[in-house]
Amino acid sequence: MPYDRDIVINCIERHYDLLVRMAYLDPGVILRPPPEGWSDEQLAVDTLQKWKRSDKVIDLLRHMPYLSKNMFTDKYDVYIETEASIYLRNFGWLQDEYVTKSPSHRYGNTYSLMMPFEEDSPAGLIPLTQGNKGTVWMIDTDEGVIWPMGSFIVDRDAPEDQPWRQCAKPRDIQEYFDELYNEISTLITVPVPKTQSGYSWYHELLPYQEEQGELAQRLLKQHGWPGAFRKAEYIDALEKARRDARDEELERREEKVRRRAKRREVAGAVGKTYNLRSKSGRGDSTV
Repeated sequence: MPYDRDIVINCIERHYDLLVRMAYLDPGVILRPPPEGWSDEQLAVDTLQKWKRSDKVIDLLRHMPYLSKNMFTDKYDVYIETEASIYLRNFGWLQDEYVTKSPSHRYGNTYSLMMPFEEDSPAGLIPLTQGNKGTVWMIDTDEGVIWPMGSFIVDRDAPEDQPWRQCAKPRDIQEYFDELYNEISTLITVPVPKTQSGYSWYHELLPYQEEQGELAQRLLKQHGWPGAFRKAEYIDALEKARRDARDEELERREEKVRRRAKRREVAGAVGKTYNLRSKSGRGDSTV
């Protein structure tokens, strides 16, 4: 399939814009490139060259939008257990503290942090996402396809030194992201934002069958999705539902503590009566 840089860019932009419209992704988190693309001072071109990535890969990454929050407690997953990769300097794994001068890998320490494997790979491959249990969107700029790599082997006949072939089947880029867009917009996979209630440490996408996925799905529909969606009301309702659930859970725990204390009190009273009877030598009196 012929590679088209703009198809990849448009698919990622549409994906992020969908997550913004669903009251999941803060638009201020999206870092959009200038018309001419990210400069060499902004994009970690030297690191990419050290990894032996091709000019087409660097050109793609030069025009990619990125998420400024893609790690730790503030991160936004972009798919189930899947984080967006970022190739700008001093963001994510390309922060100075991770880019060491004495690398553990011949391509640099960050290669093993960013790539889902340590084997040599064609210069035209680059992952747009990462995650040990997630789906790695491995873009192949030579073949013009995406390898959506999961954590399971799907082709045991693939060469061992080509893990991207072992863990994925090649897909047309536009078709893959069209399916993903439909999966999320129809709430099969549900964007579940973090709220002040402290339910989660970060923003995540969940299957609708999971408790928080079902809650967000139901509230999204109740507040107009996919039509005239009332974002602020939806977030308020989600916050309230989580707060109520937290309060109910606290009440259940407190009730359990009260019952346990009551049982100890009763057991203590029975034990005291038994001891008094034993001391008196009489079985029919506690005096």
